[in-house]
Amino acid sequence: VDPDGVAWAVTPDHTIARWKAGKWDTVTGAATDIGIGPEGSVWIAGTDSRKGGFLMSHWDGTDWVANDGVASRVGVDIYGRPWTATSDDKISVYADKKWQTAVGTAMDFGAGLDGSIWSLLPATDPQPGKLQRWNGSGWDNAPGEGTAITVGPDGTPWTVHADGSILAGVVLAGK
Repeated sequence: VDPDGVAWAVTPDHTIARWKAGKWDTVTGAATDIGIGPEGSVWIAGTDSRKGGFLMSHWDGTDWVANDGVASRVGVDIYGRPWTATSDDKISVYADKKWQTAVGTAMDFGAGLDGSIWSLLPATDPQPGKLQRWNGSGWDNAPGEGTAITVGPDGTPWTVHADGSILAGVVLAGK
């Protein structure tokens, strides 16, 4: 959801859509994943396949502008920086106009308005990915698991499980 309260979504056929004026409107382009920052930036992992995932692009208000990043999943932090996971679970962050490798591995990301960054460790069949939270220099393990993640404005992680169930929240001592 963008700062204007408009929900963005990617459908199973890679259509990008926005919920405006009580209906879904399609947006030009195609994507495999989408992330929206609270300041309004919108990033997608497109459908142009590259080693490690799909070509990244950001929305300039009227069209998608390609970036040299590659990802399979994307989340956007409070500063508008996309955090990405590649198909081989490597983490990158776009900061200072360049892609930077971050420590650890992940298969999905979510970010809260409180500044929190949450991710799921890569799943190991048949186990889902374990939940982790960025501490500024590395990842702290947290109770929880899932196959996909998003984060509410207050920093609460919401995880989706293989059976379709959704779990909201974890309690971290001292956080």
